[in-house]
Amino acid sequence: MGVCTIFCAITCVSIETYVSDIGFDLSDEGWHVSKFMFPEEVKASISKDHLYTSKLFGLVDFSVSELRKINLIALFISSLILGSGFYKFILKERFIEKSSWLFPTTFVSTIIISQLPSLWIERVPAYNNLTSFITLSIVGLFFFWMCCKSKSILYPLIIGILISMIAMIRVPSGLSLLFSILLFMFLFRRNKAFQIALLSLGLMIGLVFHFLIIESTTNFSESIKNGIVFHSYLNNHTDDFILLRYTKELWGTLIFSLGYNKYLLLI
Repeated sequence: MGVCTIFCAITCVSIETYVSDIGFDLSDEGWHVSKFMFPEEVKASISKDHLYTSKLFGLVDFSVSELRKINLIALFISSLILGSGFYKFILKERFIEKSSWLFPTTFVSTIIISQLPSLWIERVPAYNNLTSFITLSIVGLFFFWMCCKSKSILYPLIIGILISMIAMIRVPSGLSLLFSILLFMFLFRRNKAFQIALLSLGLMIGLVFHFLIIESTTNFSESIKNGIVFHSYLNNHTDDFILLRYTKELWGTLIFSLGYNKYLLLI
């Protein structure tokens, strides 16, 4: 069964790689690519995914095919981090005995397969894919962090930086992740004050990077303000305030992650 899963993952990824430069996308890809190519023209947006992906797009000379391959690479790396972290954690907790390469490779392959349907919606690293990839990486890094016997400086710093990125890309996901990480820290980690300080430092580093390298505070505030107005028109003024929508989305994200996450079913 494990060999079949690995073979299926390799086959599916190979097919996606082969078709990365074939045809055109009928979903939102064209809209995303236009944002990535002309990020300075986006004047009203709460999500900042286009500012990050535009940097990658420029590195590959604005090739849509190469950008799709970057999306596949990010999918593979995030699956590898989550699978490796979880495998190390269950070994530490002695839920299973140390096994051959087949079990962890099968587990990583299963995560890859479960992520592949996201490519049917977005074939480029836009906000949904970026949020998914970074979230899985954070969860995997947290498992590695849980396995550390001594104080770890690197893991909380990296997790804090990644959470700040998600907060810029998709606000509810960033807030729910931060809440979940803090909850688990209070429940399972020692030296909580030191670890929270490192996590906070990582958050600050991520925010400083964003406002120094990605966009100015003036452009940020203007695009957020215009984005809120834009979303209010999309909602046909059914909500009293746009933040109510994000509160509802945050609550839905938390409920999903706690009770209905596909990886909970997978485990």
